[in-house]
Amino acid sequence: MISKYIFNKIGLFDDKLRTTQDYDMWVRILARYSFKHLNLCLVKSRVHNLQDSFILKDLWRYEKIKIQKKIFKYFTIMEIKKSS
Repeated sequence: MISKYIFNKIGLFDDKLRTTQDYDMWVRILARYSFKHLNLCLVKSRVHNLQDSFILKDLWRYEKIKIQKKIFKYFTIMEIKKSS
């Protein structure tokens, strides 16, 4: 669960992003707050051929690169390697 306080600090979804709003939000949260890993399945999702990330594959790739650049802005290579 994410506290409303955190959303007030980092902002909500970036509505300029069409296919990667959630990834962007997670990166912004992770840049300022710690996560606790729960070894539980709390959410199930499905992938289908009518979702934007499938239909708008080129836009998804472009937005994904923007998110990756943001990751390197917030985190060092060592922090990224350590987390994987």
